[in-house]
Amino acid sequence: MVTQLAGTVVPEVKTLTADVSSQAFEAKGEAKTIKIASNTTWSDTGKPEWCLLSESSGSGSRDITVTANENTRTEDRSGQIVIEGDGVSKVVIDVTQKAKELQEPGSDDNTPPA
Repeated sequence: MVTQLAGTVVPEVKTLTADVSSQAFEAKGEAKTIKIASNTTWSDTGKPEWCLLSESSGSGSRDITVTANENTRTEDRSGQIVIEGDGVSKVVIDVTQKAKELQEPGSDDNTPPA
C-alpha cells in the first residue's frame, strides 16, 4: 500500500512482530498461542523438532498455536522459533521445556518399593 501525502508518495512500512519473545512449556507437552502482527508475508524458517506450529507461513496478522510434544528426556530442552518476512527483521522466540520428572520406585507407577 502506498499513501500520498501532499503530493509525496510514502510507501507503507512493512512490519512483523510477535506478542512474546519466549514461551515455556511443561514436560507433559502443551499448546500455547503466539500472536503474529504483520502486514507482509512471513514464514517460519526454523524451530525445534519437538515444536509444531499450526501455521508455518501466512500473510498478515494471525494467531499461531505452538504445540510442544511431551519431553520424555530427563533434561530440560530449549530452542528457537524463527519467523522471517519479506523486507522486515526476523522474529526470534525462545522456547524451553521442562524435563520429565524422575519417579521414585513405588510412587505412582505400581512398582513396589525396594
